Amino acid sequence: MTVDMWMTRDPLTIAPTTAISAAALLMTRRKVRRLVVVDGEHRVVGMVSAGDIARAFPPDLNPTSAAVTDRSVPAPVATIMTRAICSVASGAAMEEAARLLRAHKIGAVPVVQGSRLAGIVTESDLFRALVEMSDPGEPGVRITFELDEGEDVVATMLAVCRGHHARIASLFSFHHRDARTGDRRRLGVIRLAGDVPEAIVDAVWRSRHRVLTVVRRAAAGDEETVRER
Repeated sequence: MTVDMWMTRDPLTIAPTTAISAAALLMTRRKVRRLVVVDGEHRVVGMVSAGDIARAFPPDLNPTSAAVTDRSVPAPVATIMTRAICSVASGAAMEEAARLLRAHKIGAVPVVQGSRLAGIVTESDLFRALVEMSDPGEPGVRITFELDEGEDVVATMLAVCRGHHARIASLFSFHHRDARTGDRRRLGVIRLAGDVPEAIVDAVWRSRHRVLTVVRRAAAGDEETVRER
């Protein structure tokens, strides 16, 4: 899954010479929390957040107030924008964008194609990607279970589901560090679509894999944890 599949294309941009109050008005009208600053070649030169704008305003003037005009704070955004900007290529894996956001504690990262701005990826885009990749939004069961290191999760689950006529909607594995104990373990998550028999859950147990949770969805948006260990 690459960044260009999830990014917001043609994000709002401003020039470095744009007045700070004009940027505030644009944010308010378009209901966004950040703007990408680009030069005449549409190359990223900075970013301005709602926090940057608020700090640049006088204490007695709210940036979202109806009293704000284009010239309320005439200084250019170049004086307050963040210049050291991380960016990610449009063809990069979505995980790379996620790592950048986490490492730099930021809420968005510009996406570039060559040297020019192609889009922007925000925390919301990452959440949307996670949901769409792991949740088909249909009735079924999601089983989370422990895996051995190096184990082939696909082969394991195909063997478990064989004979039960279950349809695998999604399947993946990952490493998780327990927040309480600090132990690191490998987990698998399988989502089976349709009317899934309880026998499949029992089959996972019989395959010597510890089942952590079983969540059954009877209808879209209606989930119930039916087993948790």
